[in-house]
Amino acid sequence: DNIVIGEMLTELERCRESLQSFRQMTFDLKDQLITPMLCTTVMQQISDHMSLNYPEIKLVIKLEKPQDAEVNFEQAKVLADASLLPAILNLMNNAIRATKANNSVMIELTSEVIEDSWQMIIRDYGAGFTLSKLAELGVKPVASEQGLGMAVLLSHASLGRLGGKLALTNHQKGGALVTLSLPLDNEVEK
Repeated sequence: DNIVIGEMLTELERCRESLQSFRQMTFDLKDQLITPMLCTTVMQQISDHMSLNYPEIKLVIKLEKPQDAEVNFEQAKVLADASLLPAILNLMNNAIRATKANNSVMIELTSEVIEDSWQMIIRDYGAGFTLSKLAELGVKPVASEQGLGMAVLLSHASLGRLGGKLALTNHQKGGALVTLSLPLDNEVEK
């Protein structure tokens, strides 16, 4: 009994923290606050969201070491506003639906710094995009079994405000790839 109560309290605490961060996000969005955020923090928040909301999904995280020895991934930052995380989670939720619809539980997340930008690639194990879907997604809403493509459209808009880009492709071994690129924040803290 004590174990169950302990687990419930842990879950309640997580929910409270999530609500608190959503509340803060609302204020930040209203103020259109843009601040530098560590890429590792973004990855941690995604990982936390996944373990809390999708414990059944096997999330594989790959952190690619930069080819440039000068780049310290631990210190890499992107400019973020309150819409960044929801935009990424929208894309993650899409990937999860596609994976589940294809009777899989795998999602791969690759994070790397390439020259002056941070790239995050979400790979699902779904059926992949059709060529016509690839041509339309992110440009206008598209009807599909997984919804209207609104998540992609909204994420596109949110990332665009931060100088980011979104690319949708198919993986050669099946499934879809959503590649998100954001410019690194090069401001040196004094």
